[in-house]
Amino acid sequence: MVFNNPDRRNAVSLDMWEAIPRVLASFTADPEVRAIVLTGAGDKAFVSGADISQFEKTRSSADQVQHYDEVASVPTRR
Repeated sequence: MVFNNPDRRNAVSLDMWEAIPRVLASFTADPEVRAIVLTGAGDKAFVSGADISQFEKTRSSADQVQHYDEVASVPTRR
């Protein structure tokens, strides 16, 4: 899986956060897949974190913050 946002050092946009579970699920469903490699496009960074340049647009209301937090949260196992 390639994080492809090299102009922003592969900062993860909301669209990217939303795509991650779908991409990983497709790999998990494929019996031919034995390993998943995560990489960043370009040669400057793997992933620099969240794309904060989108925060004004994607986190400007309480509902948007809740949606963003749900999408970008990492599920934990107990």
